Amino acid sequence: MSSVLNEKLKKVPVRADAKYGIVNRLWGRNCSEEYLNHQDASLDVFFDYYEDQCCQSQSSVETHSEILEIVEYFKNGNETRENVRCKLGETASEADEPHAAQKIDASIALAIRLWLMVHVGSIGPVLALGNTQIKWTAGTV
Repeated sequence: MSSVLNEKLKKVPVRADAKYGIVNRLWGRNCSEEYLNHQDASLDVFFDYYEDQCCQSQSSVETHSEILEIVEYFKNGNETRENVRCKLGETASEADEPHAAQKIDASIALAIRLWLMVHVGSIGPVLALGNTQIKWTAGTV
């Protein structure tokens, strides 16, 4: 399962077996592929959103697994944005990437948007009518 979650975020459409892993890791649903196949219509909307957000993102994450790792940090409710930013920053070097801090913030915002479907952070230059952004710069989710 982990190998399909290591596929690139911007590779669309998301494979069916990857969708299974994403749903189970995002929401802790221990559902079977058969169950998800029966729920396809209701999940299509979510995965349309998921694919759209991933393709528009200017984040530092590249795989589904990396997004899910960020979500895991926040799931326990004790991690702050600052702590997660530091954890993600340990693997990024300012010398390697001149805009590393902005990309890390974009990665955190993307993970939260996908997990909770709440508009946090900027999705870039695209104007999203009808969306109200929640300003979240510090603290826990």
